[in-house]
Amino acid sequence: MPFVKVLFPTPILNTENFEDVFGGLDGSTLALDMKGHLRALEFTALPGMIFKVEKKCQNFILQVSCLFYPGTLYIDSRFTNPCNEEMDFLKHGFLEIKEKEILSKIEQMIGLDYCWGSNYSQGIDQMLFLYAPQKKLDDSMLKKWTMSGIDCSGILYEATNGYTPRNTSKLVFFGQGVTIENKSPEEIVDLLRPLDLIVWKGHVIVVQNKTFVIESVEEKGVVKTSCLKKLKEIFSQRKGVNEWNDQDFKKFVIRRWINA
Repeated sequence: MPFVKVLFPTPILNTENFEDVFGGLDGSTLALDMKGHLRALEFTALPGMIFKVEKKCQNFILQVSCLFYPGTLYIDSRFTNPCNEEMDFLKHGFLEIKEKEILSKIEQMIGLDYCWGSNYSQGIDQMLFLYAPQKKLDDSMLKKWTMSGIDCSGILYEATNGYTPRNTSKLVFFGQGVTIENKSPEEIVDLLRPLDLIVWKGHVIVVQNKTFVIESVEEKGVVKTSCLKKLKEIFSQRKGVNEWNDQDFKKFVIRRWINA
């Protein structure tokens, strides 16, 4: 079993201890941090994604790697089938960019909850069977258990079926930079196109049009706000630059990947 193919949305963790994360000692506790985030969750693998099996761990857990996401990763093999070939999901998983369809999917996410590490907003109901909580959960904990909701970069990742980079550390280099240095918020608005990304390492905002932007924010969820208002808010804390540099503390870039 050199490779496995994902059958349905699947949590990818940075630990092999799935039962400690989903259940803990009493079988009903999630391993959440002080902010209520499930930090063990790296991302949600989408159907068709292929992972290389590095080794078998305890129970059904496999240590895996892939071409489209770095790091030491772990998957529950019950979400997968064995396969004998590796492919670049970025090339095969998304064959055609359809701007209107992507925007429509993003717009439909408005109002959803924020969920750290999630890029499959409907949640993974299989977790309630494979890692069944030992007591009834309230609505808030049920959503966290199934990873319902979406984080900021997860919006784009879900809408493009995994074509775009999963994290902002890669999105700051994705596509081409828009020339914004020394420009005012009003001047930048005039330059924007749908699906441009206002991004820095830590957060990304998707441009809907010259009037509105869409983002997923902790405690607020997915919201649509005024583009100009958002840029002025960002300007109060950051400076726009044309290209990202890892030394650019308190700066932001705008990346264009549609018809770039």
